[in-house]
Amino acid sequence: MIELLSNPSDIKRNKVKKLLIDSGALDYAKNKAEEFIALAKCDLQVLAPSTFRTILLDITDKILNRSC
Repeated sequence: MIELLSNPSDIKRNKVKKLLIDSGALDYAKNKAEEFIALAKCDLQVLAPSTFRTILLDITDKILNRSC
């Protein structure tokens, strides 16, 4: 992995992506992110309803569903 990433190119990036998909690492990372987002949303509920709390809740969804 270090060798593939040391001199990046599209071919190497595609190899790394395939390795991450095949190993289940991407699914694992997405599941962990979903767990952390759920915890964050629960923690945000202690704040009084406000525009700011709504924005923070919206950000959690955007973070989880963003694409690179």
